[in-house]
Amino acid sequence: MAASQQRATAMMRNTRALKFRIATAWNVDRMPDDMRQHVMGWLDELAPPLAQERQSVAMGAARVLAIRGLQQFPATQPADWETWRRDILRFQPLKAEPMLAELRQRYCATYDCTSGETPDTP
Repeated sequence: MAASQQRATAMMRNTRALKFRIATAWNVDRMPDDMRQHVMGWLDELAPPLAQERQSVAMGAARVLAIRGLQQFPATQPADWETWRRDILRFQPLKAEPMLAELRQRYCATYDCTSGETPDTP
């Protein structure tokens, strides 16, 4: 397998499920049991399957490659990888914001949101 294809494959394999990124950002593991069960239940309901997330990342990556005039990923990590990463997230069709808004709405309807903030990003 060519180095560029290995890089793309590794990126897809390393895509963590959105629900786990949000759970980490929200410190769900530090919540009381009943609250953790509610939040994880909502995340299970709202988050797309990992396969759909990976497909969305692949579409974002394809758009970034097209914009940069490339046919495949570079064989080595580009020096401006953070820009690549941000662009891939920006151009992928699956967005976390609607899911986060619904999660925040459910959380605030169930728990006191005035005593602390919920994160905006996974």
